[in-house]
Amino acid sequence: MQTKFSDLMSGSGAAGGFNFQAVVGAFLAAHLLADDRLRWSTWLDRPISIAFEQGGAGDDIRIEFSSGNSYEVQVKRGLRADSNLEEALNKMTSDLKSQERGIIAVDTTSSGTVTQGLRNWLDGHRHGSPSSLPKSLADRCQCLLQTTVQAYLERLHVIELDLEHSYSSHRRLAQALIAPLIQNDSSPDAVMDTLTAHCYHLMAVRGKCDVTGLRDYLASRGHKLSPPLAHSKAKLVGLPLRLPKLVGRDVLLENIQSFFSNKAGNFGQVLQGISGSGKSSIATEYAFRSSTSYDQIIWLDSSNILVAVSDLASIANQIKGSSAHKNNSLLLILDNLDNFQNNGDKLLSALDDLNSWHILAASTNDLSTGQKA
Repeated sequence: MQTKFSDLMSGSGAAGGFNFQAVVGAFLAAHLLADDRLRWSTWLDRPISIAFEQGGAGDDIRIEFSSGNSYEVQVKRGLRADSNLEEALNKMTSDLKSQERGIIAVDTTSSGTVTQGLRNWLDGHRHGSPSSLPKSLADRCQCLLQTTVQAYLERLHVIELDLEHSYSSHRRLAQALIAPLIQNDSSPDAVMDTLTAHCYHLMAVRGKCDVTGLRDYLASRGHKLSPPLAHSKAKLVGLPLRLPKLVGRDVLLENIQSFFSNKAGNFGQVLQGISGSGKSSIATEYAFRSSTSYDQIIWLDSSNILVAVSDLASIANQIKGSSAHKNNSLLLILDNLDNFQNNGDKLLSALDDLNSWHILAASTNDLSTGQKA
């Protein structure tokens, strides 16, 4: 039986902190899968791997970046200005290496002395505005005042993560990163539950994972994810926003792919259905799923045929001589192609200027052949 997010966030004391560590790991894993920069990172490069229980300055989680830099992360649930904070800071300041930054990641139940007082004090040092250590922290943070530690202060951070509930802000952020990648009927919430359980396992075996391992593991659990758009080769022009989840259309999408794959040279398909039946959403989903198969994917609103003809002429001029023109790697999506009978011949003539293409049209009318939306 799959472990659920709510199960991992229950409990208290050491167990609760241990479970919070798995949830933080899943939050980081979502960023790896989406090839997205951590919002609280001072580096512009993306994380490439996460490891658990490695014995470094953070011990709980280690985040590695493509530049060779890394974050050492200590994960603390319900942290107060007590011996646990003192122990965490002592380990950070004694074990942190030159290419590392130290993170104390806390949850929303941690005290304001930590989430605001200590964080603001460290931020002041990092931004060149040092201040006196608040009295509420003086007893437990003496290590930060040592001369030998001053050089570390700009590399220490306190990060508050709101992951306590399925509707919490950072949990929703992770779901938003995952949603556009899902290629089957899985939900972002289910993917996050699976990632959390996987991170819990990696903690137990002191394991490490990268994006390939995460994607393969999710696939083995029934969650099919595409590579992020940053890894697609297609130049996307004019595409609307992708739905977070498109339910019950996998067979139709596979049929579209199959028809295109079995046809050499120019070929077009029509999604035909009544208004509101989801034609545009299906076309959008196919475009994103096939973004590794084309050099260019161009979306045109064809409700006005003459405007579409003008746009096509412009497109033809732009891509002549390009690899898309030569290698049959242009996908053209014609949305709202409902008035083909009026000036449709001009549209077909404009297509003659494109030597190689696939076309996916969406229409409320039967254009002789097509797939039902």
